[in-house]
Amino acid sequence: MTTTAAQGAAITAPGECRLTVDIPKGFSARPYGESIVLRPIGQEGRRSVFEIRLTPGHGRDATALTERRPLGATLARYRMTRETEGSGGEETALVAEVQRVGGVIRLEASAQRDDGAEPDFEPTWSALATARCTEIR
Repeated sequence: MTTTAAQGAAITAPGECRLTVDIPKGFSARPYGESIVLRPIGQEGRRSVFEIRLTPGHGRDATALTERRPLGATLARYRMTRETEGSGGEETALVAEVQRVGGVIRLEASAQRDDGAEPDFEPTWSALATARCTEIR
């Protein structure tokens, strides 16, 4: 099942916690196992690929997440890497984690562009800021 921001404001995935995220405008969302995957609407068949994956977890590599970014009242830890090799152009990857009441939420996003433009990760930060992890009882 795929949901778009026009159809509903949030999507929930099953898992160790009930992960819910508000869908950024212009994106579609679908559960993928315990994760939620967000993609821009209409990107199918385009060379410029952008994907956001949110997963509940336990903080896999928190020591490698050396950068900090405030998200409302919480602080996200993250790292960004760039790969210049590849036929699809430069790929930028963002990995971030935020602690919520129900546990850690891990975000993995990647943008591949062949036009040299900087990727816009604002929808990614917006999705992480709204992500909630409710304990399953």
